Amino acid sequence: MHLLSAGAASTGYRIWLCIPAIAYAFVVLVWHCNGTDPLTGDELFYLTVAESIAGDFDLDVSNNLQQHGFRSPGWRESHCIARPYGWFSIHSLGLSALLALPWKLWGPLGARLTMAALCGLAAPLLCRVIERIWMSPSNSSSIGVALALGMPFLAASSQIYPDLLAGLLLLFAADSAICRDRVARVPGCREVLLSMSLAFLPWLHIKYAAAALVGLG
Repeated sequence: MHLLSAGAASTGYRIWLCIPAIAYAFVVLVWHCNGTDPLTGDELFYLTVAESIAGDFDLDVSNNLQQHGFRSPGWRESHCIARPYGWFSIHSLGLSALLALPWKLWGPLGARLTMAALCGLAAPLLCRVIERIWMSPSNSSSIGVALALGMPFLAASSQIYPDLLAGLLLLFAADSAICRDRVARVPGCREVLLSMSLAFLPWLHIKYAAAALVGLG
């Protein structure tokens, strides 16, 4: 009886942590159906590079810019740099590469849902960090879900920008650092995943390079 109740509690705990991800996806779908989710600012260029990677297998966005009509004076020049062999985005490539396949399969909606799914990891990560510090699973799950359903996650989880994703990678690094202090031996697969996460940070934006170096050091 005790094992059955423990299993039910564990299942309820996992479902509880999935609520933010479901909410993010719901927001994306509602905005998409209402036509209130236009691509703006840097989002256009992150996805233009994603389109070039998925469709042309290169980083030259000249044909993609022409196809989408980015001919406004200064618009292309403010986001791309010209070279004799084409136009290339000044934005980091990590996010575009990550969204290339979802963009190719499902377009802007696929890219936004992918971002929402990745940001859905916020609740479990927040919960784990709080639990390691506070040692209270029930309270940590409630706080983690509450934080994940607040700002900026709920409104910004589907935006095509690297900041929230970088924050989640750093949160995973913080959880791993706490785990190292509490556990005699950290699983090798976790160390590999941590190294890959930190190495990916500069590919999201060069401003995260310092944090990546500190974590890898």
